[in-house]
Amino acid sequence: MRWVAGVVSRFPWATMVVIGLITAFFASRAPGIKLDNDPENMIPPGHPARVANDRLEQVFGTSEAFVIGLVSPSSVFTPEGLGKVARLSQEVANLTLVTAADGAALAEVVANTTGSAHDLLVQAQEGGLTGRDRLIISRALGRLQDAHADPRLIAVLQDLQLKLRPIDDVTSLSTEDNIVGTDFGMEVIPLMETPPVDQAGADAVRDAVFRNADLFVGRLVSADGSAALVIAEPTFKSQARSDLALATYQRIRALADSLEGPEQVYISGLPALSGLFVQLMSRDMRQLTPLVLVVVLITLALSFRCFRGVMLPLLVVILSLIWTIGLMALLGRPITLIGTMMPTLLVAVGAAYAIHVVDEYLHLYAQTRSRPEAVKETMTRVGLPVFMAGLTTLIGFLTLAFSPIPPIREFGLFTAFGVLTAMAVSLTLVPAWLVLLPPPRNRLSRSGKSDLRQLLEKLGQLIIRWRWGVVAVALALLAGALYGTAQLRVDSSFIKYFRPHTELREADQILNQRLAGTTTLNIILDTGQPDELKSPALLSTIAGLEQHLRELPEVGDSLSLATLVQTMNRTMHGDQPEYDRLPNEVETITETRTVSQDGLPVTQERQVSGRDQIAQYLLLFESSGGDLARVTDPAFQQANVLFFLKSGSTATIQQVISATRRYLSANLPAGVTVSFAGGANLSLALNDLIVGGQLTSIITSALMVFLSIVIAYRSFSAGVFGIIPISLTVLLTFAALWISGAGLNIGTAMIANMAVGIGVDYAIHFISRYRAETAQGLSAAAATLATMRSTGQAITFNAVAVGAGFAVMLFSSFVPILTTGWLVALTMVITALGALTIVPALLNIVRPRLVPVSQAPRSQAAQEPTL
Repeated sequence: MRWVAGVVSRFPWATMVVIGLITAFFASRAPGIKLDNDPENMIPPGHPARVANDRLEQVFGTSEAFVIGLVSPSSVFTPEGLGKVARLSQEVANLTLVTAADGAALAEVVANTTGSAHDLLVQAQEGGLTGRDRLIISRALGRLQDAHADPRLIAVLQDLQLKLRPIDDVTSLSTEDNIVGTDFGMEVIPLMETPPVDQAGADAVRDAVFRNADLFVGRLVSADGSAALVIAEPTFKSQARSDLALATYQRIRALADSLEGPEQVYISGLPALSGLFVQLMSRDMRQLTPLVLVVVLITLALSFRCFRGVMLPLLVVILSLIWTIGLMALLGRPITLIGTMMPTLLVAVGAAYAIHVVDEYLHLYAQTRSRPEAVKETMTRVGLPVFMAGLTTLIGFLTLAFSPIPPIREFGLFTAFGVLTAMAVSLTLVPAWLVLLPPPRNRLSRSGKSDLRQLLEKLGQLIIRWRWGVVAVALALLAGALYGTAQLRVDSSFIKYFRPHTELREADQILNQRLAGTTTLNIILDTGQPDELKSPALLSTIAGLEQHLRELPEVGDSLSLATLVQTMNRTMHGDQPEYDRLPNEVETITETRTVSQDGLPVTQERQVSGRDQIAQYLLLFESSGGDLARVTDPAFQQANVLFFLKSGSTATIQQVISATRRYLSANLPAGVTVSFAGGANLSLALNDLIVGGQLTSIITSALMVFLSIVIAYRSFSAGVFGIIPISLTVLLTFAALWISGAGLNIGTAMIANMAVGIGVDYAIHFISRYRAETAQGLSAAAATLATMRSTGQAITFNAVAVGAGFAVMLFSSFVPILTTGWLVALTMVITALGALTIVPALLNIVRPRLVPVSQAPRSQAAQEPTL
């Protein structure tokens, strides 16, 4: 690296200009960066879970909705309670999100259109935009699309369409239809056409609800009648339009606040989660990045107590941030939930390389009093360790590219680029600044030993004396870490990404306690033949599955075609309890008629096909206005069996799916295929991807780091000594996850790679300096103490700065991020301690021949320390 220092020392201004131009280029692209909050994008395209979800939405409509719960201290079946359900349903259905800016955007479109489309849009402008104008906008949009108008104008109208009607459908006690018996058979009528005006009317609604409890209780009202749900399905995909999801959530929240007292209103559901995700991601980005800069700045100031010791590491991290975010924007890649860690991570990690360069320079300048010479010697001593530290960290993140989870792959690749930037700038721009800045005047450059150096030297003496004890303690920790790691579990519940006691998390918990559950699992059965769902045998299998799964404590309710047909069968037979079942394959119908000869009634029996009876029920239901779209396709070929779970835990979801597979494998007719969809299945798929990619990722990163050290230092021993402390650190980190109860999730799944990539830096720096000291003829003990005095201080500064930087993540709004923060901070402490204890202990036990001994050894006094 000395030749790099020579070029930089000779052309410092040229170095700055080149780096400045590159920075300006990336800075010009950075404002185009976007955020991506779509949980579905955590699953690779083509994965069975995503394919099933796409199929679910194509056949049965959207699988996401705002879940609004009205919870009463007594009962919602009062005129006031049911009135609030009706008002909430109506006002949510009629929500609009248009603003003055939308009016201005429409005016611009009007000014740039002609013909009938222009006339329609002028009509929509009159009197201001309201929900009633959506149809007019839609007609105008169709004509502009047919005319191949300017795509920007079309995009404005498409956006306006969504804002005029953000809610597509609302399901509640005030909107749902009920199945009732009549003299002629069956009729589908509104459950509550208008809110009751007195308690008698409210009681009548309650009786109707609990008469057909299978249709409503659990799903729309709690079993004790104290809570009711309003389910609002958006017209947009909330992950793609998180801005609309957030705006809709805020409007619903404002409406809910106006209705509270004595009832409480709680809001949950995937669209609410999506909107708040982006809001909190943006807040984290705005708050955590400046905060980590301040923390690192204070840490550097306390460590170096000089301007260059603070300014140069900060300059490195700022440039690495600009380059990385600029590259992401240039390639059109958004920042995901995982990506929100990147700025904090680059600030914390990027400072490390400059710290080693500046620390070495300050002490060498105190000896040489020549800036160029001190810079060249600094690069000779720490250039290779800094390069190797950057390389191993880069490798640690690059191995994330093998992850099956797209956001983790991108996080690994772009963070690796940021690390490469920080390393390159530390080895070029930092030396250039050191040449140009005035001579350092600080306590460290004038003093041979600081208090920290003396403390580290004493620590080194203890380690040399008690080296076997250090190894014994490390082995004991290893045994405990292995046990803790074996107990670790994975949980990728999306709702648990939010901190406890947040509004959304508390709402979800309360709604899960009172009602059927906010996590949905869809089981899609494809018979392969039209009308096959009218088979009594198949419907009996579906009903059996529902009954079987409802025995599980976390399954709150279910809905299927079998549920509806069973209700129809009972209703068609005057609500007689014996007919609260599905039709059999062959049904016996008893008919009474009068015989003309003697006028006596005669009872006759005839047999009908259960399939035909079911077909008649369904025809009558649909002709009466009933809607079957949620549970079957129009051809009655595919069934959607919907289960509501009271927990989004992946352990619960796995239990339900496993029970489903066992039941269907034993009972499902041949030729029927099964697939799983919905939010629960996506969560489980993500869980499996995390588990599947974890071991491969860890082994790959550790092996590549090991080989890099071996090749760079041409020493197998150096690779072993470098990887031992970091291996212990990884296991201790997993054990800490188990002890804390945090578990593995989308954020903490990367801990091992980060620990390997970042933490191994300390062992590399220690071994590099130890290698240099033994090359000068020092014994193992003397080289250890010399390394503790010099590199030990830089390792301490580095660990404190990086650990403090990551600790800032504790203020994140997301549990995976804050957990990652304290874990990486802990990792930095453990790896630094490992490099300063386990590595020197092993070096003094094994005493490997890392390099040939110099022909010009130091004096004996320097070689043998006094212990």
